[in-house]
Amino acid sequence: MYTRFFGISPRDTVSLDPEHRLLLEVSWEAMENDGHIPKTLQGESTGVFVSLTVNDYQNRL
Repeated sequence: MYTRFFGISPRDTVSLDPEHRLLLEVSWEAMENDGHIPKTLQGESTGVFVSLTVNDYQNRL
């Protein structure tokens, strides 16, 4: 479902870190909860800053 919604190819979803998927979902939800329609922000100067300290998912592949 999220592959089509976020424009991610089925091939890329095979190795997509579950935290990446979760980040996409909660970011979209946060914008909606704030009253923004994320698709209307296309072409606008909008940014998201994220930090990770550990990425062990790659080791599990």
